[in-house]
Amino acid sequence: FNIKEYCRGLNIEFLATPMSRGAAILLNEEIGIDRWKIGSADILDFVMLDYIRDSNKPIILSSGMSSLEELKMSYNFLKEKTKDISILHCVSLYPCPLEKLNLNTILFLKKEFPEAKIGFSSHCLDIKGAMVAKELGAEIFEYHFSFSREFFGPDHKCSLLPQEMRELVARIKNNNLAIPTREILGVGNKYIQNEEMEFRPIFRKGLYASKDILEGERFEPEMIWALRPKGKAEPSENYPQFLGEKSLKNYKKYDII
Repeated sequence: FNIKEYCRGLNIEFLATPMSRGAAILLNEEIGIDRWKIGSADILDFVMLDYIRDSNKPIILSSGMSSLEELKMSYNFLKEKTKDISILHCVSLYPCPLEKLNLNTILFLKKEFPEAKIGFSSHCLDIKGAMVAKELGAEIFEYHFSFSREFFGPDHKCSLLPQEMRELVARIKNNNLAIPTREILGVGNKYIQNEEMEFRPIFRKGLYASKDILEGERFEPEMIWALRPKGKAEPSENYPQFLGEKSLKNYKKYDII
């Protein structure tokens, strides 16, 4: 089954979410994609983002478990070389209850990032959130999709089923939306919810040696990996600071930097 040709036949974009620079290289150079989607866990993986921003392809950036400062850091890094960047409001809870969606953040992001398209990435099992997001001006919608929530794996439990997805698409297309309620709207800013904090130590990445490195060697892109968990390594967003600099010690492959 060739997913790329399938998308071409439906006249839709072939979009993919890499989780490392190696995966991005494979998707871009060997498979060929139309647009990047950066997951919430990877918006500070500057090792990967540095490659992606050179590809001259549009990017969708998800913002779950991230502060406004982190989102701006990622957006500005990409924007140095890429103009077509969209941002998805997202709450990284699996599944996410309606009262945690904080959809007023969509309006907040529209003000903070006036040049970007703003969308909504949901792990909520109720499609009402998407209806309200559309009412607030969301232009892109992302949902997990599965044939059963009983399948093995972490994402199925927060996925829409076929009939739910049909209803979601039909209502968005027909502008059959929902009346916003105070519990869904939440507050109008970007912040990390307490329940999201527990995921950050697991998903944030640090810098590691991708090969043996001798003291005095200058760091090149292929010498550095971004791996999780970050642990005591330099955070992955510090990657640009190392490029071209001399190594101050010897590193073995997989050593933290």
